[in-house]
Amino acid sequence: MGLLLAAVSSLHISVLVLLFAATLDKVWWVLPDGQSVSLWYHCVALQHNALRCRE
Repeated sequence: MGLLLAAVSSLHISVLVLLFAATLDKVWWVLPDGQSVSLWYHCVALQHNALRCRE
């Protein structure tokens, strides 16, 4: 019974790690109008390489 609990727990932890890694991969999007959107910040492109970000 303990082995089953350990297996299910490790499966859940590995799924959480994979979901977190997938979230980090898709954390940043650039919209067609030049604005950038992320999961944690809202950024607006000011000029060529300058960004203004807020949480």
